[in-house]
Amino acid sequence: HGEEWIPISTEHKQSFVVVTMINKPSQDSLLTIVNAEVEAIIHDYTSNEDVVVFTDGSVIWHSRSAWAFMARAKGKIIKEASGAYTTTTSSETMEVMAVTESLEWQTFTPACMLSN
Repeated sequence: HGEEWIPISTEHKQSFVVVTMINKPSQDSLLTIVNAEVEAIIHDYTSNEDVVVFTDGSVIWHSRSAWAFMARAKGKIIKEASGAYTTTTSSETMEVMAVTESLEWQTFTPACMLSN
C-alpha cells in the first residue's frame, strides 16, 4: 500500500500557482485572441529567464493515443518530445503522460507548465 503522504524536505522550495481563467474557446473565438490571453497569463507569472512548457494529450478512439510537450526559454524552443500508442486510453491519461514526460526531462527551476 505505501505511504499516503510523502514528506518533502524543507530545503526544497516549490510553489504551484493554478490559473483557471480561460474558458474553452467557442467556434466564434479567434485563435489569436486565445493565444494572446495565454501569453498574457505567462507574462504575469514568469520572467524571461523561466522555461515555459506546453503539454497536451489526445485520443482518437479505436485508433491511437498520444502525448506531446514543447519547452521554450527566452522566446526560443529548447525541447520538443512526443509519443503515441496504438491502443486508446483516456485523454486524461495522455495529458498526465505529457506532463510526466516533461517533468522527467526538466533539470531546472523555475518552470511554468501549461496544460489543458
